[in-house]
Amino acid sequence: MRRAAFHLTERLISCCRALGQIADPTAIEPLAKMLAPGGFLSLRKKQSSAVRAAAGFALAQISDPRVVEALAPYVDDHDPRIRQVARALVKE
Repeated sequence: MRRAAFHLTERLISCCRALGQIADPTAIEPLAKMLAPGGFLSLRKKQSSAVRAAAGFALAQISDPRVVEALAPYVDDHDPRIRQVARALVKE
């Protein structure tokens, strides 16, 4: 089971990276859901911090005002990677 969770985490991180590179604004909502501490998968109680960080970095690559709205709640996040991305974009 652990191995399956690891593979799922790696796939989610890869998806986030791809969405960030594509930078299509339609990816904002799904990335924002992945950034949420509860995650977007209802079967998992807590999203991996690596997945959350990947989602935050991906959002930062999308040039759309809604990205700031999506990241604003995370300026004081417990994960320093997410906090840094959120503060950098919300500050602009």
